[in-house]
Amino acid sequence: MVYRLSDAIKSLLGEPSISAKLNLAGFERAWSDAVGEIVAENSKVVKIFGNKLIVKTSGPAWRNELTMQKHEILIKLNEIQKKVIIKEITFI
Repeated sequence: MVYRLSDAIKSLLGEPSISAKLNLAGFERAWSDAVGEIVAENSKVVKIFGNKLIVKTSGPAWRNELTMQKHEILIKLNEIQKKVIIKEITFI
């Protein structure tokens, strides 16, 4: 099978890198450990953007509660995940 170089480049640029996928998977696991089972059932890590973690919540009440606990969650996440340091969490 023959592939064009331009298609390969578009594919690489359009997809997150393998290391980014691994970081996201690591934070998905760490999220549950940091916040506990009930909170993890009502929220999900959806993206890492630089030093920022994007977390989708199941509703505005959860978004508000997690926003108030953001500092404590950041400390726990950074203790669990030693490779990538998250400095900000955005809840959507």
